[in-house]
Amino acid sequence: TVQRVDDLAQLSDEQGRIGEIEVGQSGGDPEAMDVLPPERRPLRVPGAIFRVELDDHHFLTMGKSGDVAVPVLSDRILTPSIGGRTVGRIAADRPMIAGYTWPVRAEALKDQAWLVEESRDRGRVVIFAEDPSFRGTWEGLHALLLNAVLVGPSLSR
Repeated sequence: TVQRVDDLAQLSDEQGRIGEIEVGQSGGDPEAMDVLPPERRPLRVPGAIFRVELDDHHFLTMGKSGDVAVPVLSDRILTPSIGGRTVGRIAADRPMIAGYTWPVRAEALKDQAWLVEESRDRGRVVIFAEDPSFRGTWEGLHALLLNAVLVGPSLSR
């Protein structure tokens, strides 16, 4: 199962830190935390390009290998899948290639999921953290999307 991170404290260590940045710890009354403090909210990225490491032994990556550059344009952070397969993971070492993001956001994205495949009943669910066809400019990601749409349904479970 993959989860969207809504509270940066979910990713923090025992001291409430992500890397060198303090975000606090989760806990307490869930109803009292309807509005998270600003330091615990994932901030929307104004526009950045991150490096994603691909699993070379998965049908979604046919025609691709190694790393790909991907857009990061939102406040979405996906945890690596527990029951499915994390096919694309944001690099843990020097993940940002270009653009701008908040320092806490760059730390929080390290080693998180960008592309996940999970089983659902008799089918598959493919989850991209961002739109791989955003404005049609991410030609390197078209193969991943086409593999999900065309190859995935033809494979037996």
